[in-house]
Amino acid sequence: MQGSNTYRDSDPKNFDQSLNELIELMEGERNQLPESEIETFVDELQKMIGQNKSNLVRMIQKYNHLPESLIAKLIQRIWADLKDDTKTMIHEELTHKLPHNTNIQAHKLRVKLAMALRNGDAIESLKLITFSCRKSLTGHENAPSRPFCSLLLNELVVPDDFPLSKIPFPIPSDDRQLLVTCALRSCISFIKKNVFSADPKILSKVVEWISEKTFKFELPVYLRHEISQSIAKWPSELSDKAAWIYGQLGLQRQLVLSEQQDTIQTSDVSATKQELESSSETTQNLVETQSDEISADDINSRGLREAVSRVLHYSAALETELGERIAKNERLLDDNKSSLGALRSELAINKASLEAISKSLEEKQLYAIGLKKQIEKHKIEKAAFETKIEHFEARIGQIEQQLAISTEHNKKLEQDNDELAKRVDIEAAYQVNVLKNKIKKALTIDLREIETLESVEMTVNLGMNLRSQIKTIFAKLNHLGIGLGDTENG
Repeated sequence: MQGSNTYRDSDPKNFDQSLNELIELMEGERNQLPESEIETFVDELQKMIGQNKSNLVRMIQKYNHLPESLIAKLIQRIWADLKDDTKTMIHEELTHKLPHNTNIQAHKLRVKLAMALRNGDAIESLKLITFSCRKSLTGHENAPSRPFCSLLLNELVVPDDFPLSKIPFPIPSDDRQLLVTCALRSCISFIKKNVFSADPKILSKVVEWISEKTFKFELPVYLRHEISQSIAKWPSELSDKAAWIYGQLGLQRQLVLSEQQDTIQTSDVSATKQELESSSETTQNLVETQSDEISADDINSRGLREAVSRVLHYSAALETELGERIAKNERLLDDNKSSLGALRSELAINKASLEAISKSLEEKQLYAIGLKKQIEKHKIEKAAFETKIEHFEARIGQIEQQLAISTEHNKKLEQDNDELAKRVDIEAAYQVNVLKNKIKKALTIDLREIETLESVEMTVNLGMNLRSQIKTIFAKLNHLGIGLGDTENG
């Protein structure tokens, strides 16, 4: 796909339409656009947006239809020229208005923009990356979500230029702790419950980055467990690398929670005491050995001062070494005590949570008993309703049976009516024919006589005869039942 000159219109009124056309143009290639195409579309978008900052916000709102790298490049290009209120508006849009938590596309946009702005505006870059890290925390462990860790892995860790190492510093302690936690967890793959794995090369790269920055941090208990479980599966030839990672992350002293007691023991406390005792004995033995090596000849030849100086030199060196060992062991002991305190606190919290859960369970059990009583009551009511329904169904059956009988009776009546109508029609037709024949028989002679008079000249006598003839005809019709009025006076 080649960038076109279709989108030259910088009129804000046409921005939405032009943006939608641009999205349609790259449809299906959103995540596969080469770098050259990205630059072309950035040029087009910059012309479309012009000086209208609301157009920039509307473009950000289309984040799920545009490549994240395209939006990030465009904002990076114009960031330095934006006013502070516009920058604030964009930050608010990216953080508080765009979805967060489980929306990976919005997280991806913030991460890509953070990396794009790391050189031009380190503060905004840090705000965006730490905002996404914080909003990805889920569950009772407050751990970064797996999808977000996968995003960090692909965007900041796996690439050859290792973008994670380009994040600007210094970082506040809370944000540093958060970033280290997210970065380390991105290296851990979840296989199934309590089963994890980690690529040695990737995990080593992140741990090396942490050690170079001399971070001070404390790994959450769940992350200690996941890392330890992952490293435990590495082959023996990686034992040196595993030991180095354990050392860098402070995992070489593993706390063990006793299942039989409510106390927490450390396997290293006794070892620390043994090291202290061993170090003291070693120091004493070396001092005695070096003292034995200074013979009378040495004293005579070199002088008492040189002999004493040698003894003091070795003694001071051993005391220094012993002091370092003691300090190291004290630090380890303090770390173990701190971890022990943290686990005790966690245990107390878990006990409190367990008590709260037990109380909640009791309340729910009482509620369940109440529900059970209501269910029994509803069962009785249901049985009563079912009895009524059966009664109504029986009544409906009777009514339907009566309706069927009535329907059949009506049908028979209709048939009888049809037959009666037919008989009436036949009888009427017959009576009409009989009447016609009677009229024809009664009037045939009279009609023939009248027909003979058609050619005769009309006279008074003829008229009198015709009137008499007509009266005769009416009389005959009246006799046949066809009354036409008073024929006597007609």
